[in-house]
Amino acid sequence: MKFNFEKIINFIIGIILINNLYLLTGVIGVSSNSVIILCFILSFIFFFKSFNISQLINQTNNWNTSFYLIASIPLLLVDWIINKSTPNFNDLIRVLMYSFYFSWTFNLYIYSKYLKTWFIAICLTSFAILTLQGIFEEKNPILFSILLSSGNLEKRALTRIAGTLIDANAYSGLLCIFLIIVYIEWVKNYLSYLKKTILFFLIIFTVYLTELSGSRQTIIMLVFFFLYLFFREINKRKIIVFFSFTILLILSVFIFWNKIEDYVVQNPSSSIARYLSGNNASQSSRSDIERTKSLTSGFELIVDNNFIYGPGIINFASRYKNFTENPVPHNGFLYLFTQFGILFLIPLYFFYKIGVRSLKSENFILFILFFIHYSLEPNLMYYCTTYFVCFYIDAKYFEIDKQLEQN
Repeated sequence: MKFNFEKIINFIIGIILINNLYLLTGVIGVSSNSVIILCFILSFIFFFKSFNISQLINQTNNWNTSFYLIASIPLLLVDWIINKSTPNFNDLIRVLMYSFYFSWTFNLYIYSKYLKTWFIAICLTSFAILTLQGIFEEKNPILFSILLSSGNLEKRALTRIAGTLIDANAYSGLLCIFLIIVYIEWVKNYLSYLKKTILFFLIIFTVYLTELSGSRQTIIMLVFFFLYLFFREINKRKIIVFFSFTILLILSVFIFWNKIEDYVVQNPSSSIARYLSGNNASQSSRSDIERTKSLTSGFELIVDNNFIYGPGIINFASRYKNFTENPVPHNGFLYLFTQFGILFLIPLYFFYKIGVRSLKSENFILFILFFIHYSLEPNLMYYCTTYFVCFYIDAKYFEIDKQLEQN
């Protein structure tokens, strides 16, 4: 009974952290900080209870967190002396919490027959929660933003749905991640009619919510996913279906072009509108300009730090704000470079190792989608999404490795 209770607690905390549900706890009169502290403490306690040094050092999540922690301490001192930046420990606390949680989960489920069930349950439950959030937010954006514990006024001005992920790209990208993991887990075995039906609805809702979110990067992720579906075990039937669908799509665009134009005008923040309108769409144009400015500012900060050092994870927010008014770099790799200088080559190597493990565990399509997501988001490395993906790839890699040892 105690063991089952631990698994229930683990599942609840996972759902809260992966989906940022602590932002909605104000609805029940509990502050988001209180929930985060509770999740941190519980994750640490169960992590400590099941501590295993050999398993701890083999997880890429712990490599990254150790680097953030160790590298940021001396960089904190250097940057404070040179630039007098103000420390902010939020990101460091988050990644420590994620490491504790997924290390605990690793010890709880690794090599267990229930690991697959855990992944499916996390993905489907989270997908359902984010879907309901997206539909509710699309119908009542002002009310939804009021419900957020953060009280983020900027959120109320947004017309693109983002749920409790706050960022529209992070929201739709996470839906795409859930979709591909469920597909990978189910396609390995015989797909029953029920599973095919669930996958069909997962795809439909992912496309629909991505369109509502206005995320162009997730459209790219979905295109790669559909190409993967097509080229995986390609056959004559797939080729016929592909060309038939392509012809039907082209004809539909020509036939319904007037309606498409009306839709673009009425929904300027949708993904289709942002692609078709390009620089003619105010939101799309503003987003492209901000993205360009963010990349330029990132490079300028790197030059200002002589390519050698950076403010680290703790001082970055203050240092960047004092350096420029532009948004932070909208590229995960450049973001790390601005934070850690030349030391960013270390987490870059860790990222490479994740790619190698995904290839060996036959999950490379997940890594490709994650790479796209990572390359177009500013600070995805500090989202629970990154820790979830790395945990999945690690777990599958160790499963394959154990099977090879047994054979």
